[in-house]
Amino acid sequence: MASLKAEVVLEWGDGEYNFALKGAQIEELESVCGKIGFGAIYQRVMLGTWFWSDIYQTVRLGLIGGGIGAVEAKRLTDMYIGRDKPSVPLAAGPNNPESIARAVLGAAMHGFEDIPSGEQEAGETRQTE
Repeated sequence: MASLKAEVVLEWGDGEYNFALKGAQIEELESVCGKIGFGAIYQRVMLGTWFWSDIYQTVRLGLIGGGIGAVEAKRLTDMYIGRDKPSVPLAAGPNNPESIARAVLGAAMHGFEDIPSGEQEAGETRQTE
């Protein structure tokens, strides 16, 4: 049985980044998004009824959970999303901030299965020569 990962590598901004929301990041996300539960933030983003801070903070904290330092994560998020208000459309184009936030929240909530190449699927038998 393969294990589920709660992190995801995505192309965003100027490169490829590892995003993850771990316990500390989830607690901070709940706090900075209005002291509501993680499930409510997840639901708002997935349904498209999000607030700007839901997107901004999910991406920023996802970068931190993925291993980027807090200062660099804030710099990147400010550059590619905007600090006080969006500097780019949040729901337009590939790898837009809304899509990134959905992927980060989805990985934290549900995880995903990483199937290494060359491994057999469950139930397949190996042919011997």
